[in-house]
Amino acid sequence: MIGPVFISAAVLLLAVFSAWKPHGAYFGPSTPTLHHGTTADAYAFAVSIPNSRVIPISTNEVYSSMGSNIALGDLVIAVPRSYTGLHRWDIALRTGIFGAHLVVHRLTRLTHDGWITEGDANLAPDPLMGPAMYQGFVITDTFRP
Repeated sequence: MIGPVFISAAVLLLAVFSAWKPHGAYFGPSTPTLHHGTTADAYAFAVSIPNSRVIPISTNEVYSSMGSNIALGDLVIAVPRSYTGLHRWDIALRTGIFGAHLVVHRLTRLTHDGWITEGDANLAPDPLMGPAMYQGFVITDTFRP
């Protein structure tokens, strides 16, 4: 017979591990597919997707906040998708805190006020992303020239 203490411990472990994200490593439903190719290849791919944008990941940064999934110098493709159509672990294109730059981060939690995003290699989440900060859904094809 399984006692209530064992069941409580199992539920607690399940809750902890379902919220846990190993630092710098995420391999879930939105892990990018890496294509080795030129910048022209990325644009040629994007042309086949209506209203898409090619977003270069800045090489001026010290490290990639998305870890090895999306590295410095990679090109990602963002497409229009309704803010209400987003799901946990999707990768989104959002404006930064002051709106001066774009950020590509994963959606980690939905609150009453909006999405919380975080880079796969970051230890802390970003400030809340409301609908006005959302710029597009990043498809799971990444180009590394």
